[in-house]
Amino acid sequence: GKCRLCRIADRYRQRIFARQRIDHLQCGYTRQITFAPNPETAETVGLFELGIDRRKRAVFAVEKFYAPDIAVNKRAFFQRQSPFGHSMGSFCARVYAGTFSEDLSGLIICGTGQAPAGLEFGINTLRELTQKFGPRTRNKVMAGALNKISSMGIKDKTSELDWLSYNKKNVEEYSNDPLCGIELTVAGMRDLGSITLLASDKLWPASVRVGLPILIISGGEDPIGFNGKAPVACADSLIACGHEPEVIIYPAMRHEILNEEANEKVYLDILGFLNTASF
Repeated sequence: GKCRLCRIADRYRQRIFARQRIDHLQCGYTRQITFAPNPETAETVGLFELGIDRRKRAVFAVEKFYAPDIAVNKRAFFQRQSPFGHSMGSFCARVYAGTFSEDLSGLIICGTGQAPAGLEFGINTLRELTQKFGPRTRNKVMAGALNKISSMGIKDKTSELDWLSYNKKNVEEYSNDPLCGIELTVAGMRDLGSITLLASDKLWPASVRVGLPILIISGGEDPIGFNGKAPVACADSLIACGHEPEVIIYPAMRHEILNEEANEKVYLDILGFLNTASF
């Protein structure tokens, strides 16, 4: 069967829009983004393993994050396109748009958040762990913290993954998918933290060209977005710099709004935005 993200993309391909490249990192997957003989093996998933400079590493990660041929074709792949970034992909989409927005026709930010207090300290700790134990080292306590923290506010939860969606079938599929929920290595968490800091930087909104159509969508009960507060804060920072983002918060939906049972409204809203932004 098809992966979870490909099924989503196919719905848009059937409605005129073509799916040119798919990177599973944006659908809960944590596939390594460096060139490797077999990216499916346990030794090569869950990390970025890039350079030393944080900003260069983060921007390079964003480029590689979307499609493996960007390193060769650079910005050509994204010309006249509207990147869609979900969850950690949303931070990557924000960073990419801040660097290459002149080449984009639109930007969709889905299920995003803001950098939590203490993230800089956490990144420094992860940097030290990476240097001491190597980039492929995994810390189960740190890697598993996200699910525990995100599910804390879920009443009557039956799984630590219930924060993903109300749709139990979706949670079960995620749990049973071998490419979902793979623990990031200490280097992977370090780089994801760096990307999150760049996306949440107060200077980021000014780096995006004014006039770029931006759609920000999130579940009203998404713990990553603090139940809608983080997406609104992202929109407010853009508005303060002259942007006019469209913001939609869906009540009674959690993190994976595209996989909720009542997802048709979400699909139609995205389709309407693409019809406006892409032509």
